[in-house]
Amino acid sequence: MQKKTYKLIYKYDDVSSVLDRVIEEKVRSIFYGNPVEFFTKEKCKLECKTYFENYDNEIKNFYTEIVARRNIIIHNQSRVDSKFIKEVPTTLYKKGNKIVLSENYLRGTIALLIGLGAGTANCFISNVLGETIGGKLKEGLNSFERSNREDWFSRLLEN
Repeated sequence: MQKKTYKLIYKYDDVSSVLDRVIEEKVRSIFYGNPVEFFTKEKCKLECKTYFENYDNEIKNFYTEIVARRNIIIHNQSRVDSKFIKEVPTTLYKKGNKIVLSENYLRGTIALLIGLGAGTANCFISNVLGETIGGKLKEGLNSFERSNREDWFSRLLEN
């Protein structure tokens, strides 16, 4: 680590550039790897570990699948590769298939991401700031936690 720090200092001319690079590396390290670990391994110090451990595996698996699809679309021209199949072992896609996103799939994805976002915000506000959520955030979280998830699960499974 110390050697890497020295290289950063010598590579850039000013403190601001070094700081920008260090921040970029830290952010990359937080978001790289298993997407569920963002919530469960406390990489961001959101104090959410036990909250997300209580989510059922189906939610975690769908979130992993959503991120894997995003990565295939962005990095592999929407073509399924062996990495995608390894990350999403339940997929019906075969290597070389092109990922297709239906409107229903996108609606289900949005619903899941809103729920995860509300849960994350709740953890941070409650556990880090020591405050209580209210308003639209509380409504959204309550709706997600008690909703019949079958509707958006079926949308995600559709494609």
